[in-house]
Amino acid sequence: MAHPMLASPELAYRRLRRVLNVFMTVVAVLALVSLICEHGFYVPPINVQWLHKLQFAVLGYFLIDKFIRFLITPDRWGYLRHIWLHLVLIALIVGAILLAGRLGYPFTSAGMVYVTIVQVYILGLLGLNLLSLNVRLSESGLPPARLLIISFLAVIICGTALLQLPRALPESSAEQRIPIVDSLFTAVSATCVTGLVVRDTGRDFSVFGQIVILAMIQAGALGIMMFGTTFALMVGRTIGLREGTFYQGLLSENIFGKIARMLKFIILATLILELLGAVLLLSLWPEDFTQPQRIWYSVFHSISAFCNAGFGLFSDSLQRFAGSWQVYAVFCPLIIIGGLGFPVLYNVVQMFWASLLGCFRKKRHFVLGAEMAPSRPRFTLQTKLVATTSISLIVLGTIALFLLGSGSLPGAFFQSVTARTAGFNTIVIKDLPPGGLFLLITLMVVGGSPASTAGGFKTVTLAVLVLSVWATLRRRDNVEAFGRTLALETLRRAAALVILFLGLLVVTTLALSLAQPGESLAELLFESASACGTVGLSTGLTARLTTAGKYILMVAMFLGRLGPLTFLIAVSLRHRPARYDYPSEPLVIG
Repeated sequence: MAHPMLASPELAYRRLRRVLNVFMTVVAVLALVSLICEHGFYVPPINVQWLHKLQFAVLGYFLIDKFIRFLITPDRWGYLRHIWLHLVLIALIVGAILLAGRLGYPFTSAGMVYVTIVQVYILGLLGLNLLSLNVRLSESGLPPARLLIISFLAVIICGTALLQLPRALPESSAEQRIPIVDSLFTAVSATCVTGLVVRDTGRDFSVFGQIVILAMIQAGALGIMMFGTTFALMVGRTIGLREGTFYQGLLSENIFGKIARMLKFIILATLILELLGAVLLLSLWPEDFTQPQRIWYSVFHSISAFCNAGFGLFSDSLQRFAGSWQVYAVFCPLIIIGGLGFPVLYNVVQMFWASLLGCFRKKRHFVLGAEMAPSRPRFTLQTKLVATTSISLIVLGTIALFLLGSGSLPGAFFQSVTARTAGFNTIVIKDLPPGGLFLLITLMVVGGSPASTAGGFKTVTLAVLVLSVWATLRRRDNVEAFGRTLALETLRRAAALVILFLGLLVVTTLALSLAQPGESLAELLFESASACGTVGLSTGLTARLTTAGKYILMVAMFLGRLGPLTFLIAVSLRHRPARYDYPSEPLVIG
């Protein structure tokens, strides 16, 4: 055991760090309050000049805090490597200030250029600190499933508070704040990437409010834990066994050795695809749109489509673009790719990259005297099942919707794609015949693929159940697909997920029928399926929801996004597996 005198420097270092953390928390709260007071109100409640002085003081404290931590840390080079993102941010802020000075902006009287630079820097630091807090929570020992629920609730609460600010509404209606239940409903719908709305996103919210909604969509689609873990990897930390097991179950079966690579791929692929979608959408909007409007509408709809969120800035969703093949050609790929699942995208990119390199590398090597071709990645069983099931659902859904009278074949194709959790529509949903509504309900219940931005009980779950039925009809002892045998645990989880999801759908429909007396069963079931599957399509019932009805759908969206199985695992983690078996006894089924 170390002598107390020898341990005192380390003890003093830890105490000083705790003091600095407390001060940093207080200063960060002051910085956040100052930004909200300035940008959350059309008429700030505090003098703007005082707010700017406070922000410059916050900037100074942030820099001093980093310098003090550098002086007291035993491993200074390690500390610099740990805060390299902060150092990059500081370098950018200094460069921006120097550039502004060279351009002739005076530093006196807190010129707006400097104020903007400082505020951007403060926002960046607050974001990095929030990610650091997420990392610390993940290391706290809390089960990842519970952390996932906590992170979603935190985003919803913060989003609701921001949507209650006057600046979140158009200036003409800023004095008439929307009810908090409507802000909460919007926050839940955005974070759970659903798309059901009780307020017109493009008309009832200002650009500030739309930015808040878009941020919740992005955070909800990828998950705050994923952002936090990626940040931890960027600053040199490693993923613990608990986190690794969670991501292995969340993303696929056998990626434990490459989780870091997978997470970085997810963030990078999302940004690239959303940027590409925004660029392709630029020329598709009405001619009377200004260039800033075109850019904003392109960015918003690209992120909403890829995240399968269904939020749009037009009151009629995309009905005004019905028949526009250019819109179909951009939205459909974004929705489909976003709903395939990141493990599948990763596998496809691997195969494409290997094929590309194979065209330039013809080298062969010898193993035990035999000439062998270099090893190449293969399409995984997950990829094959996702591709087969997704294509089948899209094709069959298109044909069925077209035959049931949903308009043109391209329109039926678009609705077949978007019904599996994207939520956009180019037709009036309530005008569909009962058969068309039932088909959309079926597609919404199935949803997208695992580890994607989509909802529903997932395509792979459907494929596993169909294969299980096929194996039973063929009197096969094992369930097989593409030359592989499915594990019994996979079959049990698929059956449990379907039963839990259908149970959630039944309970939601029943509760909604009590909260919305007088509504037809078809509309109640459709709305419930849309909420549980996090789709966002509506026959118009959402606009007529009572307060009780809104809360019912909020719970349905939340559970539908997390997955009933994940939620039950989170609340039942204390139950340990039984170490005994009962005698078996045959049953007559069917």
